Amino acid sequence: MSDLTKIVLVCAGEIPSYIKGACGTKLSWFQEILEPLGCTVTRHAIHENPQLLPEIGDAWIVSGSEESLMDEVPWMFDLSRALKSAVELGKPLLGICFGHQILAHTFGGSVLRNPKGWEIGSHTIKLTEAGKSAPLFRDLPSEFLVQQTHEDVVSELPPGVPLLADNNMGIQSFQIADKVFGIQFHPEFTSEVIQRYRDHQMQLGHELPHAPLAETPHSKQVLINFIAHVVEG
Repeated sequence: MSDLTKIVLVCAGEIPSYIKGACGTKLSWFQEILEPLGCTVTRHAIHENPQLLPEIGDAWIVSGSEESLMDEVPWMFDLSRALKSAVELGKPLLGICFGHQILAHTFGGSVLRNPKGWEIGSHTIKLTEAGKSAPLFRDLPSEFLVQQTHEDVVSELPPGVPLLADNNMGIQSFQIADKVFGIQFHPEFTSEVIQRYRDHQMQLGHELPHAPLAETPHSKQVLINFIAHVVEG
């Protein structure tokens, strides 16, 4: 594309101060990865401004959130309505973590607090046969490491929606429409970011399963694929 691809980062809340002070912001993480690809990345804080028009931007990335979908905060209903309108318009969408969960919920799936516990750290996901042929995962191995931090999980996919990836903790990716995907993991996170999330939760007294931390270049490639093979493909 000759013009810059306009990506709207739909921020579902802010990152905590113990992350932001040392590791940047949600916007800066995505800008660092996507701007070298010929994209502009702008932020729309849906928790502050519920007016999100489907015509805005060439594609949306819906971020993670410190809030749980089960809290039913009012802006979440605004986001669901905006997602429905965007999908009807054919907007390319990528939901990440909370964004993945609210996409599933909006289109008839189910989300709950994972009875298997908190998934936090660097974990392996496995592509299904559908995932291996999906543009989001083009040229990626069938199993690769990703960064995770979440308690909630998509427990049931929307009707007719293919599962693209999973692991022993549950659903990790799905596809709603030709250009609409959800991923439970964080391709924008570095190992430093996830280490700070783990350290903070352990300081609060939460018992977390041990998961050695590592960089996750294959996970980052998912974001690159979203631009190259979904938005611009």
